[in-house]
Order: sequence, then C-alpha cells, then structure tokens
Amino acid sequence: MAVLLLDRGSDIYPFSVQNLMWAVFFVDLGDLWIRLEAARSAQEQLQQSYFPEDEETVLVAGDLGSICHQVRESGGTARGEFLPWLIQRVALQFQTSRSIAQASGLLQSSLELRSSLLRYVSLVKWGRSGCLAA
Repeated sequence: MAVLLLDRGSDIYPFSVQNLMWAVFFVDLGDLWIRLEAARSAQEQLQQSYFPEDEETVLVAGDLGSICHQVRESGGTARGEFLPWLIQRVALQFQTSRSIAQASGLLQSSLELRSSLLRYVSLVKWGRSGCLAA
C-alpha cells in the first residue's frame, strides 16, 4: 500500500510526484477547513441581528450609539469579522461627516473592494485550470 500511495520503493522516494500530490491535498484540506470556519463565523455574525429587520423601522442618527455598542459587545471586530468592522467603519464615517452620501459611498466602496478581492482570488486559484471561462 505504501508503494502505491507514497511511491516508497523508488529511488527519489521523498521527492516523488505522489508525495507532492499528498502535500498539496492536505494543504488544500487545511484551506478548506479555514474557509469552513470563516463561513460559520460569518453565518453567526448574520444571526446577530445588528439592525431591526422589520419593514416599518426607520433608523435615525440617535440609534447609532446602541447599534455600535451591540457590535462592540459581540466581539466580532476583535476577531477580525468583516460585518462588524464594516458597520463600525460606516458608523464612524457618518458620525464624523454627518453625511449619508459619504457613509453610503464608503459602504459601497468597501463592498466593491471585498467582492473585487474575492473575484481576483477565484480567478487566480481556479482561472488557470480553465474552470472560469469568460
């Protein structure tokens, strides 16, 4: 079995193609685990309900303090979560400028930057194998 899986009987044993393939497999398995944990964490952040979800509530500037407090209490920014970081960043922009347009622009540019990064990583990771045909 070791000969089949690891090419143990060859002259170049530790540097065989099979060993390289196993190493890449386990590295990608670790990457998959990290992505799974990040997805679970993002799902937990979405379930935090930082904002009211009914259709009648209109948020005003006075509600910003309680929302920021709830975001800080969740501990998501300390763990580097994207949603709490984005909420605090947009809230800080609104507090400093009192401009909804600037806060909205910051929100849009942050979301666009994140989606561009995801598209780039996807292109680099899978684009060369031909899986992402234009």
